[in-house]
Amino acid sequence: MNDYTPLDLSTLASVGAAVYEKKKSPLLGSITLHGLPFLIGGAEPDPARCFVGLGFADAQEAVRVPVEATARHILFAHALLDSRLLDNGPMGEVVAHYTIRYADGETVRLPIRERFEIGPIPMWWSAYPFLAVPDEQDSMLTRDAGPWGNAGERQAETDQGWPQHYYLWAWPNPRPDAPIATIELEPAGRKVVVAAITLGQRDEQPLRRQVKRAVKITLAEPGGTETLGVRVDRG
Repeated sequence: MNDYTPLDLSTLASVGAAVYEKKKSPLLGSITLHGLPFLIGGAEPDPARCFVGLGFADAQEAVRVPVEATARHILFAHALLDSRLLDNGPMGEVVAHYTIRYADGETVRLPIRERFEIGPIPMWWSAYPFLAVPDEQDSMLTRDAGPWGNAGERQAETDQGWPQHYYLWAWPNPRPDAPIATIELEPAGRKVVVAAITLGQRDEQPLRRQVKRAVKITLAEPGGTETLGVRVDRG
């Protein structure tokens, strides 16, 4: 069993990339975000129909995603497209519900709240959600190059990731050994895009950075002249 398994939502897609209007084209297909695999729009995505839409004119009904598997975490790549916070809307407004239905009939209904499990696209400064992360990772700034006007910024050494199209939220499953039958995505009067769902099997926090750990690499045939390149990305 893979550590992380993306679900194929392509047959359930109801809206396309045009819902992002003037923003650059969103990432589709088999992609990696924060070191984790996601499948957006299927293996051969159609930009005209690649997302599960909730709350759109032609997407008002709940969508049931078949799972038939266990998971320690369920990761969602999603976004809110009609935020009301700039118009003095309430913090933490419920914009959708995700219902986890186990094979034995038990259900868990999860409220998806703006600025908690999901955030707005486009995002304004300081509107990061408290429980989710943007699709773009933090990055390192160059310390000895770049415009002189950015000298103060370079002292921070890091640049905070900015959401391009999605936010990632990981839900810890309280019943990791119980098979999940379906996940029901239910609109709550707002425009929400569900781009991808990935099942996590490892006993780890998928989106939380851990302390540095030592890694030892032993060469099977030491003494070679070739340069060895190693790249590890677990988010």
